[in-house]
Amino acid sequence: MFRLQHTLTLVLLLLPAAGCGDAKGPLRVPVVGTVTLDGAPLSAAVLEFFPLSQVAGNGGHGRTGSSGRYEVATWQGKEGLPPGDYLVTIEKRVMPDGSDFPFDSDDWPDKSVTRQILPAKYAAAKKSELKVTVAEDKPVYDLILESR
Repeated sequence: MFRLQHTLTLVLLLLPAAGCGDAKGPLRVPVVGTVTLDGAPLSAAVLEFFPLSQVAGNGGHGRTGSSGRYEVATWQGKEGLPPGDYLVTIEKRVMPDGSDFPFDSDDWPDKSVTRQILPAKYAAAKKSELKVTVAEDKPVYDLILESR
C-alpha cells in the first residue's frame, strides 16, 4: 500500500511538468518591415504569411501603416512567426472612390465593396512571387513591389 501511495504521489507531482508542451507554442521571432510600391510606402495593405514545408504553426498576418511599416502576428494574435520559409501575399484594397479601406476596426476589407489595386503576382496566393525566409537573426523584411 505504501508503495502504491508513493507512486501515485510521484505521478501527481510530475504530471503538471509533463503538460502538453510549451504553453507559448513554437519559437516565434519578430517579423517587421516596410512595403513599398514603385519606391513609395504602401499604406493600408494587408499581408498574409503562409508557411511552406515544415514550418510550425499556420502563418500570420499584418497591416501596413501610413509609412508602409508592418508587423506580423500569428492568427492567434501572438507577435512574430516561427522560423522558416513563407509565401507572402499583399493586398491593397480601395473603396469605390479610390480612398484607402478605413482600418478603424479589426475588419478585413469587404471584397464586394472594394477593389484590389496590386497585381496578382503579389495579391493572389496561387500566383504570388513573394517568399520570405524568417530567421532568428534577421527580424526585418522589407518588401519592394512594382506596379507593372
